[in-house]
Amino acid sequence: MNYLLNESIKNLYIVFSKYPKPNDISGCYHCISEEEKRPILEKNLIELQPNDLKEFAHSGLLTIGTELDFKYLLPRLFEIVATRLDEFPINTEVIFSKLKKANWEKWDKLEIDAIKEFLHKLWNSRFDTYIDYDDNILPISELLCSISQCEDDISSYLEFWSLQPPEISYLYMFDFIYDNLEMFTNNNFKISFWSERVEQLSQIVMWMENINIYDKIEKAIKLLPKQHRWKIDSLRIFTKNKLKIFNKLD
Repeated sequence: MNYLLNESIKNLYIVFSKYPKPNDISGCYHCISEEEKRPILEKNLIELQPNDLKEFAHSGLLTIGTELDFKYLLPRLFEIVATRLDEFPINTEVIFSKLKKANWEKWDKLEIDAIKEFLHKLWNSRFDTYIDYDDNILPISELLCSISQCEDDISSYLEFWSLQPPEISYLYMFDFIYDNLEMFTNNNFKISFWSERVEQLSQIVMWMENINIYDKIEKAIKLLPKQHRWKIDSLRIFTKNKLKIFNKLD
């Protein structure tokens, strides 16, 4: 694991260590059974496995659990997202969106800073090298969408992306457009996790226009690994037509 990301995870454990293990997980018994609660209530936080947390990751702060429960579990939830994603059958967008549900912007400054540090290190670590596919690593489009579920201003993440070497940044731009091609070409964002974060999507569209995304995609095509060159025809539609992405983000 990236050293700075690892340090940010350690800091989450330190900052949120003041929150005790809950005595119970309240809420809908259809969403979490007594048996499913038991690992959370009996194990040490660091011992919790992805399967132990899947019910809370899905339904926490919706139909089960409290903000204090979430704060207690947060370091372990975020560590699993960063290190054991392939074992976690929950969309990261769902997990990160819980921060908004818990009004995290009003938490103690140390807590806010620790979370922001983790989010930035998780994002930055994605650019250590170009990885086209790995079950244990979020695709760039899902990672950015996940961060956008809890961060209102994503400009610092986009700026960091712009500053990375072309052989990494351009290929991730290619991946981002390819993974969202139907959404971009058909204004079909309302059925995705972007539907509640249109302002953040608008920030991305503006950034893409400012960096001349079409030029970057053309350059990325030349860098594309041979096993993925079958994607090129789809991306040519995007670059040749100079589509006006999301003329109507309403």
